[in-house]
Amino acid sequence: MKKIFQGLGLGLIALALVVGVGAGTADAALTLGALTVTSDGALTITSTAAAMSLNGTLTNTIKLNSRTDSTSTTGDFIGAQIKPGVGVTKTTGGVTGVEISPRVNNTFELTTGSVIGAHIDAYLKGTTGDIGGDVRGAQIELVTDDAGARTITGDVTGLRFRSAFSATAITGNFQAIKIEAPETQTNSQTYDSVLTLTSTVAGVWDDTDADSGDTEAGYIKVLVNGNARYIQLYSDAP
Repeated sequence: MKKIFQGLGLGLIALALVVGVGAGTADAALTLGALTVTSDGALTITSTAAAMSLNGTLTNTIKLNSRTDSTSTTGDFIGAQIKPGVGVTKTTGGVTGVEISPRVNNTFELTTGSVIGAHIDAYLKGTTGDIGGDVRGAQIELVTDDAGARTITGDVTGLRFRSAFSATAITGNFQAIKIEAPETQTNSQTYDSVLTLTSTVAGVWDDTDADSGDTEAGYIKVLVNGNARYIQLYSDAP
């Protein structure tokens, strides 16, 4: 029989027995010390009857694929994939790829820290090693298979901001998007634009004065270097 557990001791073997006996056995709890599991093939962990929780304690961080690939010279290196799929008609509810919701519980404070829903950075470490493609902090795609024939009753939105926020005071600004000025370091680069629109889309965006409206109607407020500035809007189509 292929040797599955290597140097893990009786504790891990007991865990395998608890899982392998089946759902019909009594609930069981097992506490282990520091533990390393190495699989030389596919490894699947499935909970068939209840939600599965993976929790650290105190300030411990749960790490997924936090490692360096120093072997593969071809193919993509993907840290983690989350791809839930609906395979039955649902009369209520939807499907969400991932939910992230950091919280500060009632009556407690952060005296100096911030609450950050998700932190993403594309980090080029060191000073050398060229990149043959792009560097993208986040990529959002709305896609279907070719010749899709679904009816979408609601909107199709690449990025949505929602606010339901109560506070006694906000001493800073309350805004949907904030772009920081590039920081200065050796060989530091700066932005070419705030927004880049590729090509043109008739009736949506263009790059000529001839395709501008002439009836002023509304504005968008922006803060530039702390000063309020306004982008003029028009009610007539170009």
